[in-house]
Amino acid sequence: MLEALEALYVATVVTTTAIAVDHALDQADDKPVPVSLDLTDTDTNTDTDDDDYITLYRGVSTENEGQHKLAMAGIAVPHGVDMLGNVLSGAQTNPEEHSYGDNFSIFTSWSRSEGVAKKFSKGEKGDRTGGVLLTKRFRRDELVYLLGAVPSEQEVLVMGIVRGAHSRIVD
Repeated sequence: MLEALEALYVATVVTTTAIAVDHALDQADDKPVPVSLDLTDTDTNTDTDDDDYITLYRGVSTENEGQHKLAMAGIAVPHGVDMLGNVLSGAQTNPEEHSYGDNFSIFTSWSRSEGVAKKFSKGEKGDRTGGVLLTKRFRRDELVYLLGAVPSEQEVLVMGIVRGAHSRIVD
């Protein structure tokens, strides 16, 4: 019974998130537009990547305690979205603005590079321990690809709340 209730809760949150994000985008002047990029990279998991799916990584440091706790549970929540999937007032819906630093948005940043994500798990100064590395396979058509402010980060944006990522502590 508990498993059925948890499944219903997750389905409700996912649906609510999708509706809230759709509503925010309908009202936004700048809608995210996927850009076709060559996603071939030696740092991605080519054993599981294919035309439809790609493995992405996200590093979360201990600097943000709330995000860190969620990451340990395999969850990534954008700063501009609450836990129920509601878009917060003033949240950025433009992927380029997010990439250039306005992270109060409906997106979370992921990388095609596990090494880049591990750097982010160590914090801004690189001196933190106990960060979390999230790993998840995504459908390519669910993602927003950008050249990004820092091309070496190999940033890919994911809209809305992400659940079910594999998490592990990075030393």
